[in-house]
Amino acid sequence: MHRRNWAKGTVAVLLTVVAFTACQRTDPTITTSAFPVADVGTSITVPLTATGGTGAYRWTAVGLPAGLKLQGRTLTGTPTKTGSSNVALTVTDAAKHSARRTVRLLVQTSAHAHALELLNADRTRLGVGPVTRRTDISDSAQRWAEQMVANGDISHTFDPAKGQIPAWIPTCPAGSTQLVGENVGKGPSLEYIETKWIHSASHLRNIKNPALETVGIGVAEGSGGELFVAEMFYTGC
Repeated sequence: MHRRNWAKGTVAVLLTVVAFTACQRTDPTITTSAFPVADVGTSITVPLTATGGTGAYRWTAVGLPAGLKLQGRTLTGTPTKTGSSNVALTVTDAAKHSARRTVRLLVQTSAHAHALELLNADRTRLGVGPVTRRTDISDSAQRWAEQMVANGDISHTFDPAKGQIPAWIPTCPAGSTQLVGENVGKGPSLEYIETKWIHSASHLRNIKNPALETVGIGVAEGSGGELFVAEMFYTGC
């Protein structure tokens, strides 16, 4: 009888694990979401901003108002006409990946700029920080100033005592906090109207409210040369 003795051994298996890191493509994203309100005859300089992508950016801008141009990544120049323009921005990175965004640019008159100067001068005197003009609300304010001219008298767009909400406020996510105020007036000059507001408790309340951070300004002239002004204050989204 024959026996076979099997030697028991251990077989070592060497596994080599190679880790692969996925190369994720990151396209650029334009972060410029709004332009400051510009004024005819006053120069502006606005840098354009973006994130992501690879390497240096190349910018293009289509639909700029007359008098403005793009130099590198900076919008610069002096507007020569009033109006609202939809500026189509494109940014392209070194890998030729692009992003696009349309941003509205509003150009107003020197009267609008002066109204803002008067308002912020009073806020400074009252120990309150300045407000800045917001494009969408400035559009609404201008339309209302012109509507008051057509009506021949001043009126508000809403009545808070009746629980009314102004139609001009932006649409915000649910649960957002929004703060609004509105001054309207008419008179022979912007200085006259601002002085009347300062001596009116309800108008002064809006002017000196530090929680109101932006404003829309509308100025329109009636047939007799009288000015109609609407200032819509807003803080929110």
